[in-house]
Amino acid sequence: MPSYSEWNEAIASFFIGGVPPGEAVYLSLDEDALFEIAAYWFSDDRLTDPVKDFESAVRMMCVPRGRVILPKTAPSSPEGPPQCLAFLGAMVLAAHRMSPEGGLSEINYFTRLREILGLTEESGRPPGMSPPAPEEALWVALNQWVISNELQPSAERGPEGPTKYTNYPLSQSLLREGDKGKLGREFKRFEGQLGRNADRERVGGWFLNRADDFSTSHIRSLAKEAIADRYEALVDAVYKVYADVDWEKPGFDGDRLHRSPWLTAGLYREFNPLSGQLSYLLLPRNAARDFHGPLEIVHEGIVKPMRGSRDGQFYPLWPVDPTGGETYRVTGDPRVTELRIPLRRFWVLTRDPFDEASAIFASRGSPKLGETFLLLCRTELEEQISILRDEGLLDWGGDPVELRSHGGWVEYRECQVLSASWDGVIFQIPELFEELRPRSRASISLQGGLKTDRRDAWLEGYLPNIFVTAFDQTCRVRVTNVLQPDGEPELDDTITTNTSVVLPTLKVGNYLIEVDVGRGSTSDRRHLRVVSWDTLPPGEPSETYGSSVNGYFLIGGLIAADNKEA
Repeated sequence: MPSYSEWNEAIASFFIGGVPPGEAVYLSLDEDALFEIAAYWFSDDRLTDPVKDFESAVRMMCVPRGRVILPKTAPSSPEGPPQCLAFLGAMVLAAHRMSPEGGLSEINYFTRLREILGLTEESGRPPGMSPPAPEEALWVALNQWVISNELQPSAERGPEGPTKYTNYPLSQSLLREGDKGKLGREFKRFEGQLGRNADRERVGGWFLNRADDFSTSHIRSLAKEAIADRYEALVDAVYKVYADVDWEKPGFDGDRLHRSPWLTAGLYREFNPLSGQLSYLLLPRNAARDFHGPLEIVHEGIVKPMRGSRDGQFYPLWPVDPTGGETYRVTGDPRVTELRIPLRRFWVLTRDPFDEASAIFASRGSPKLGETFLLLCRTELEEQISILRDEGLLDWGGDPVELRSHGGWVEYRECQVLSASWDGVIFQIPELFEELRPRSRASISLQGGLKTDRRDAWLEGYLPNIFVTAFDQTCRVRVTNVLQPDGEPELDDTITTNTSVVLPTLKVGNYLIEVDVGRGSTSDRRHLRVVSWDTLPPGEPSETYGSSVNGYFLIGGLIAADNKEA
C-alpha cells in the first residue's frame, strides 16, 4: 500500500499537472479522483481499493492513537508540496460525502470527517482539531504552495458563523457524492438537445441556464453562485461528467472505469493583414490533463506533434471548416485516442487571456461582462442575432462581414453584451441564448500600471486601476491579502461602476479583489499579484520583430487589405 508521503506527492501532481499559469486550482479530491490517481501513479499490485487505502494511509500518519496529529506545513523537499496536502484532501473528501439532508452544518461535515479518520464514537470536531481552528494554518500553506507554482489559490475562510472554518474544505468540493449520477442521467435525458459530442462551452451554457430544474439543492446553488474563477472550475467538473457518459449503456451509474478517450477542439482565428487572408485553425482543447507522454495527431496520413501552449491549451494546427464534425486519431497516451471538433452553427471567440488587448481570437471560454468578443455564425442565424440588437441585449461594431474563404459564414466583430434582462426574449436557437447570456452582473478588469509577463502580476509601485463593468450604478469592492485571513482589508468601499478606481498602495504579495452588487453574493473576483523589481530576471535584448515582404523587412508600418469581405 502506498505511504502517506506517496499519496501526498501523487495528489500534488494530479491537481497541478497541466494547469496553465494564473488558473485557479481546486483540491477537489473525491472517489473518482482517487481511482484516477491510483491508476496512473501507483502500480495495480500495490492497491486493493484506492479509497480505503488512501484513508488508511491518512489514519496511520495523522491519527496514530485516536487523536488527530496535524501534519507539517513545510514541504518534504525544496520543490515539493506541503506535507499536509493529503490530510487536506481527506478533509475535502469529507465535504464531498456530506449528506444533502444535513445542509452545511458543522455536525454534518465533522460526522463525515470522523468516518474517514476512523473516529466514529463521538461527534463534533475530532480531538486534536479543537478548539477551532488549528487546521487553518494548513490551508494557508496550501495557498502558499499554489501561489509558488504561479497558480491562483481558491481555499478560503467563510463568513462569521458555523461555516467560518469548514468553508475551507467546502470551497474545494465542487460536485458532491450523488451529483455526478444525477447530472449523467440528465445528460442522457436531454441527449436530443446536447448530442453526444458537444464541447465545453455548449455543455456549460446548457447546465447553468437550467439551474432551477435540478432536483439537488447543492447543484442549484453551485450554478447560481458560480463566479469568475469558480465558474470555470465548475464547468470543467460538469463537462467531465458529460464526457464520461457511456451513451450505449442504459442509465448512469457513475462507473469509474469509463473515461472518455477523446479531447475536443475549437477554432483559432488567424488573419494576415498583408495578404488579407483569413483562416480558422483547429485548436485542441486541454482539460487540464497531465499527459503521460507527448501527444501526436494524424492528419492526411501524416503524424504531427501536439505542442502545449502557455495558456494550458495546445498550439493551433491546420485550417478547418468552422462547421466542424471531424474526428482525428491521437496517439501518445492510452487515455486519449481521438480529437473531435463538434458540429457548430456558431462560435464565440475571445481574446488571449494573457493579453486582453490582443487582436487574436480563439475558443477560450465565455466572454466576461464588458469584454468584447467575436461571433462567428452561419448566415441563417442573422435574423435571430438582429433580434438581440433590437432588444438592446447585444451590439457590435460595423456591419457583419461575410467570409469569402468560408461560404455561408459571417463575422460579428467587437460584440458586447449590453443588458442582463434576457428572460423576456423568445429564442428559436436556445444554445445561442445559453452561451451569450451574461454569467454575472459585474466583472472586474485591471487597467494600466506596469504588468509583468506573468498573468495577473504587476510591479510594486506601478499598480493597475480597478474598472468594474456592471449593470448596476454602484458596487462594493473589497481587496484582501490571500495569505492573511485575519488581516484588515486593504480596500473595502462602495464605488461607482463603469469608472476607473485607483488601488491603494499594496506591498509585495497576493491579493483577492471581490465585487458585490448587493444581491447577497459575490458577483466577480480577481487575483492580483504584486511582485518586487528584484524578482525580474535579467534578459537578453529581444530581436527586432517585423514582416518579410518580397525581400524587404517591414517594421512599424502596417499595410492592410480591405477585409470587409474577408
